[in-house]
Amino acid sequence: MKIQRQHSKECALATVAMLADIPLDDVYEYACHLADITNWDQLAYDPGRFWSVLAHVALDAGLPLKFVNEWTIPRLRDAEDARFGVHECPTESGSPNLTGKGILRIKLAISSHVVAYEDGLVYDSNLSYPATFGLWLRKAEQLYGPISSIKVLTIDGEYK
Repeated sequence: MKIQRQHSKECALATVAMLADIPLDDVYEYACHLADITNWDQLAYDPGRFWSVLAHVALDAGLPLKFVNEWTIPRLRDAEDARFGVHECPTESGSPNLTGKGILRIKLAISSHVVAYEDGLVYDSNLSYPATFGLWLRKAEQLYGPISSIKVLTIDGEYK
């Protein structure tokens, strides 16, 4: 899998493009055609329609997505940090099983972000390199802020 860099609000399309090994421009054009729009941003504030169109695009690209699990991030809080209101930090132990290939949908304070994974590596369209889950999680919280949960959707086989 190769990283495909996104423009604003294109993380889901870039994720499908990476997983299907299709150029992002082609996925973008097809998604806009399906939704009968000229710009993907037109769906950014219509979540129901956004995810419906994305599911059709993924299926047509040969990616039958199956919701597997919602994974809540295990966290540690140092007593002194808690006393001074320092935000929680992800623990090093524990992570979702990222065997095979699929999507991670991360829930943020006011939005969400979607990334691809394959055989333990996470491919984020806002980064220029794939990363292990722990490294990606630390970088993601720097880029996007606190992450409250991660939904795992798989393509290859069953979640283990």
